[in-house]
Amino acid sequence: MQSSVKIGRIHGIELRLHFSWFFIFVLLTVALALDYFPSSQPNWPPGIYWLISILTSLLFFACVLAHELAHSFISIRHSIPVSSITLFLFGGIARIMREPQSPSGEFKIAIAGPLCSFSIAALFALLFHLFSEFSKPLTAMFHYLCWINLLLAAFNLLPGFPLDGGRVLRSFVWWRTGNYLKATYVAHLGGRIIAFILMGGGVILMFAMRSLDGLWLVLIGWLLHAFAVGSYRQTRLREALAGLSASRIMNSNPPVTSPWVTAEKVVEDMGLIPPPYALVVDEGRVKGVLVLEKIKKIPSHLRSLTLVGRIMEPFEKVRRAPPEAPLLSLLEEMEESGVPVVLITNPEGEVVGIVTKEEILRAARFRADL
Repeated sequence: MQSSVKIGRIHGIELRLHFSWFFIFVLLTVALALDYFPSSQPNWPPGIYWLISILTSLLFFACVLAHELAHSFISIRHSIPVSSITLFLFGGIARIMREPQSPSGEFKIAIAGPLCSFSIAALFALLFHLFSEFSKPLTAMFHYLCWINLLLAAFNLLPGFPLDGGRVLRSFVWWRTGNYLKATYVAHLGGRIIAFILMGGGVILMFAMRSLDGLWLVLIGWLLHAFAVGSYRQTRLREALAGLSASRIMNSNPPVTSPWVTAEKVVEDMGLIPPPYALVVDEGRVKGVLVLEKIKKIPSHLRSLTLVGRIMEPFEKVRRAPPEAPLLSLLEEMEESGVPVVLITNPEGEVVGIVTKEEILRAARFRADL
């Protein structure tokens, strides 16, 4: 995810913060320090409000991370790799490399997150009672974290994608019908219905009750709708690419250029409808791949001064795969690296073809329409 920053790893899972996380962290901290804690605990010194608010925000996002780790650890127990967890504006998302192979696996992975959040809520409820006689700031923080984790668990159990409840719903429909794609459609439809309810409720709050809280509901509903539609499209994509390997669509005779020619010369040589890429070869060896989209970003008056070798993707940075590699895994690698091409190599390491993200998506659309 290009709009996020890496902060570490846990058990091989990369942890990332989306840029929107910083916005919501500041917003939540300010809301707690200027509104929630002063209204419930009016006699604290001003500095305590900010200190306890920052700590509460950090612990809340730690709880969100624990929720996603619960999903991830159960996924790994079912032999499903998890590449990363990203915390963003309204929570977190674990990047699971493939879908579960059975309804029971889907259910266990889905329910793990809400069960974790309920357990964390119970822990903070216990801490609230243990510290109630010793520290008012800590008990106020534990009270808030107990209820916010209960809310997080309950919200995630709503029966629609991309929420955990949507995956629980999909596991049930999948179990009853034996049809994974139909189950996914039902879960995505549930997510869209929930999104429309949230957006409708938000509009009513904004205009009928003149509350800015309605704006948040509209935004949450809009994001849920986008995720629900995206989840269904992703599932159809996976189904369409199932069983397809790189050898089926790779270009065995890609266009070739040199690292010593200019970007302007490449444009002239490629003609009116240029391919999206070219192999960069020097003295019989592949040096990299030129993605022609990069030339568009170079001002026209500088193209005659820019060598291909300066704007190509170096060979070492381009993913390589054998001809039998599944197209779905290649697509995921491209999305992970941000480089929209994969070089196909034989056992001797020689380049025998190229597969692009555009070609994979075209194949998926063709198969999905059949």
